[in-house]
Amino acid sequence: MDISFNKIKKFLHRASFSNNFYYGYYLVTPELAKELLSFNTNNRKLKSDNLNKLIKALKNNEYKPEVCKTVMLSDVKVLIDGQHILTAIIKTGISATVMLQINVPHKAFKNIDSGASRKIADVFTIEKISNATNISAATKFLMSIFSNEASKSHKQSLTFDEILNFYYKYEDKIILANKIAKNAYDLGTGKIIKRNYICGLCAYLLIHDVDEAKVRFFFEKLGSGSSLNEHDAILTLRKRIMKSVFEKGASLKKAEYINILFQGWNKYLKNTKWKSVTVSDKQIKINVC
Repeated sequence: MDISFNKIKKFLHRASFSNNFYYGYYLVTPELAKELLSFNTNNRKLKSDNLNKLIKALKNNEYKPEVCKTVMLSDVKVLIDGQHILTAIIKTGISATVMLQINVPHKAFKNIDSGASRKIADVFTIEKISNATNISAATKFLMSIFSNEASKSHKQSLTFDEILNFYYKYEDKIILANKIAKNAYDLGTGKIIKRNYICGLCAYLLIHDVDEAKVRFFFEKLGSGSSLNEHDAILTLRKRIMKSVFEKGASLKKAEYINILFQGWNKYLKNTKWKSVTVSDKQIKINVC
């Protein structure tokens, strides 16, 4: 361990110790907070709402030690939780009690199987990201679109940093896409296609500056099925998806769902009539203009 890390260890004189894992409740001063925050090498984006609430609580003496925040340092000297409370301590100059954990196995957070959405959702929850389950699944799907692997069935090995850094890069677009997807889901799409596909495709289109109104219209009409003309691309797509749900022998595999979803968007964008759907398991290019 380097010198600065040993400085932190000096504050652990009352810590419990088990298998090189340190943990205990500590009154963190602004000086110690700066030391701990120096290990925030991932440079996670601060959530202003979370930070402001903590600052207000500290200033108004409303921060309660019995429900204190956790600060975690991994065994490879990376801060993996606690940047908001540490920043609040520094900004206010007010010390606060935290549950300090040092030498937490970093491997428990780093490697994430892209097929294990539960684990990805857990990581997003640790990051205090709202709607962690939906957002993490949509982010994973969005990444597969960018890598042209959305239709592939094999599982990719993605790391903690790769998924979160990708999310934070497009955070605003993904959050907006999730709102559009939820509305479409509530209108009925959720019964016929997975929400993370809708959110992921929405985000992809918004990232490429496709008009938001066009995106909203497509997915809301796909969900409701209202006011659509015969051979309208959205209606044709909806009928085929409905058929896969309710007719025996007409089910669609994941890759086929994605293929016809992309086909439907491309037809809609070009205002092309679509009489029947040709099902394929290949990922096709998504048109954005």
